[in-house]
Amino acid sequence: MGWIGGLSDHSPIYLEIVGHARKPKAPFKFNATWLKDSDYIRLVSNFWKAHPPDSSRSISEGISNNLLRLKQLTIDWAYNKREMDDLKLHNIEAKLANLEDANGLDIHLLMPKPTSLD
Repeated sequence: MGWIGGLSDHSPIYLEIVGHARKPKAPFKFNATWLKDSDYIRLVSNFWKAHPPDSSRSISEGISNNLLRLKQLTIDWAYNKREMDDLKLHNIEAKLANLEDANGLDIHLLMPKPTSLD
């Protein structure tokens, strides 16, 4: 294939990237159920009480900066909450298994079978 086009002062660049490509970060998604969690409401309330928007700058810049900080707090809170919820679920499942073993039961046999939507 030959050169297509006229005269140009641009020089082509050959770029080769070696190594693994980094996976892009997942976008932040707010979960509306967090608004029903008293711990989350307390976190947000305490944050805004401790960090009123900086009045030395524009109020919109102060609010914007605080929202970025609150976003990271929310991400950290949600991660920790998920870990705690998973741990609670694991403990409940272990207790249920112990009860089943102690009583010779299989709780799955006592649960109703799901109905088909067909």
